[in-house]
Amino acid sequence: MKKKILITGSSGFIASSLIDKISQTNEFEILCLSREKTGNNYFNVKENNFQQLLNNKQFQNIDIAINFAGYIPKPEKLDETYKCSDANVGYLNEFLKFCVQKKIPKFIQISSMSIFEGLKNQIISENTTPNPETRYSQSKLAAEFSILALRKKFKKGIIILRPGFTYGSKMNKSRIIPFFIQNLKKNLDLDVFNSNQIIPLTYIDDLINLILILLDSSCDVEIINVLNEEISKSEIVKILKKGMNSDSKIKFFDNQKLDVNIRFDNSYFLNYIEKIPLKMFSINFEKMI
Repeated sequence: MKKKILITGSSGFIASSLIDKISQTNEFEILCLSREKTGNNYFNVKENNFQQLLNNKQFQNIDIAINFAGYIPKPEKLDETYKCSDANVGYLNEFLKFCVQKKIPKFIQISSMSIFEGLKNQIISENTTPNPETRYSQSKLAAEFSILALRKKFKKGIIILRPGFTYGSKMNKSRIIPFFIQNLKKNLDLDVFNSNQIIPLTYIDDLINLILILLDSSCDVEIINVLNEEISKSEIVKILKKGMNSDSKIKFFDNQKLDVNIRFDNSYFLNYIEKIPLKMFSINFEKMI
């Protein structure tokens, strides 16, 4: 019998990548919640009112719920940061209530490595105490607490995945790596600020492979920091410029207040996907240009 999976935020980059992957198999039945799509197993939940789905026969006997839904404010729209609380915590709490009512046995949450952003001079692992500084990262940590408080309600466990900056060929073109690529393609000059910032990178294919593995697992509570490598913003630009043979002139502006000694322990993640060799950014970027 096919496993039935309920996915929120299904039109987003990570969720749609997972849907594309599992749609190629015949192992799962997928139900998608989306603000943008309807029809063909896509459903729109108005004003976070999940109760409208309670009596829908398609939402019976769900095996796994995966929450990809969330809001990330753009730097130029910091006045919208309160939307983080509404989307990342308020929406989640209503969805959790629905999952408990439907007795869904397993819950997977996509969180974020940003919850560690305030830490310095440390090696960060799953056991590190978070220190979120922005409204976004605070809301992601609050969401984790909401889920953990209900851990006894999910008989086959809860899994919290914390990806770093997730990149791949289908990512939003407004994000920083596609922005660099677009400018380098046009041979435009670039000013790279905070160029010494260390960024934990997560390649979309490896994140999706991990989720596929976890769909068949059973646990109590599992928390995994998901990242391929740590790399500075200046290194990202240098790799892109060299690989694209761009004539762009680039100026790097370091920020001396940034902690360049921060490191990330990804050994737990690697244990899960030990049979799948990870590819680094110096190779993966070619699929994005």
